[in-house]
Amino acid sequence: MRDHSKLRFSIMIGFLLVFLALCETSVLASDTIIVGNKNLSVSTLSKETIQKIFLGEQTTWEDGSKIKFAYLQVDPTDKIFLREYMYYTNIRYIRHWRSQVFSGKGEMPPMLQSDAEMLKFIQDNNGSIGFVTGGADTGSVKTLTVK
Repeated sequence: MRDHSKLRFSIMIGFLLVFLALCETSVLASDTIIVGNKNLSVSTLSKETIQKIFLGEQTTWEDGSKIKFAYLQVDPTDKIFLREYMYYTNIRYIRHWRSQVFSGKGEMPPMLQSDAEMLKFIQDNNGSIGFVTGGADTGSVKTLTVK
């Protein structure tokens, strides 16, 4: 009898852990918003394009204008962004940019410390893109859809 109780308890714990993991994933995806300057010609981006931009591999928009991007260094928003869009950890992302800088292949993106700083950066720079915490007031910038 005791073995069945232990088995049932283990199964219930397993289901609970799976349920919590699924709930966390759906909440995390909505905790970052991709934003761009209001003058951007695009409204929708793929995850692959976001990856290329934030790794410095895509430096111009389709119309030929220069892409400017910044990184929001606010925990947990940056971790969520890296996991959902880049498939990177914070350490791996910083290492990527350090190697770009030291090899002369790129410059470290601006590392901003608040949603307000990011929104100001986006507003002030044509062709700019970034991300903010879900729930941030994005009225001054363009919210981009990710497909």
